[in-house]
Amino acid sequence: MCPGALICVLTALAVPLSAASAGDFSVSVPSAPVSVWLGDSVTLPCSVTPPMDVSPLEVRWYRPPHRTPFLLYRDWRIEPSSQDNKYQGRVFLVGLGSGVGGLEGGNVSLSLRNVTMADSGAHLMLCWQFAVV
Repeated sequence: MCPGALICVLTALAVPLSAASAGDFSVSVPSAPVSVWLGDSVTLPCSVTPPMDVSPLEVRWYRPPHRTPFLLYRDWRIEPSSQDNKYQGRVFLVGLGSGVGGLEGGNVSLSLRNVTMADSGAHLMLCWQFAVV
């Protein structure tokens, strides 16, 4: 990047939701915002504690106040039709397909490529499981 280029600041927020029990797991994100040069890629770290396989869970990343996710993972795959057009091809779950330490290890971090000023601000991750009745 050239000198004087702008820096974009992103913040990861997370809310674990569990229909089974609120104490099943918690979600950890950095307490400080993440800075990145415009045009670069960034990872917003996010993980489930205690480490557990989140593959069968639903994971949603979105930008408040909007409730439509720009990345939706459910039924063991990313739902491309749910993605906002401005994020298609730019957002990925870091843990997807990476085996141990990936989704199986509780990693629900978001990778965002080609960061723009429009990406600046809060990014909220919701993760939940459904109780079997």
